[in-house]
Amino acid sequence: MEKDHFKDRTADCRRRSMIHPGDCVFICTKNRQRDAKDIQDLNLIKVSRNLTRQEDHPRGQKVQGTDVVTGQKLVGRVVYLTTDGSYIRTAHGDLTIQEWRNYHHKKK
Repeated sequence: MEKDHFKDRTADCRRRSMIHPGDCVFICTKNRQRDAKDIQDLNLIKVSRNLTRQEDHPRGQKVQGTDVVTGQKLVGRVVYLTTDGSYIRTAHGDLTIQEWRNYHHKKK
């Protein structure tokens, strides 16, 4: 998952104290970790509970929640926090999905 595709995520996605039930976050599920490269490879979920006991986890907090599109219950590691579910919080500031894609396509 990590490779070079999601290096702009903030350190907050690793901190337990920053993720609460009801928050919307982008997660990478276990089966997508090897091939996730774009925001569309991640799932936007509403967090129901945090599964990681550590306050700070280097690969991101593992959470359980409900996919906001399909309603499916999912478990995965937090890649990005969101602001109101519409802006992705990155090291470069809050970006819309289109701004995130534009930024990553410029880097290539």
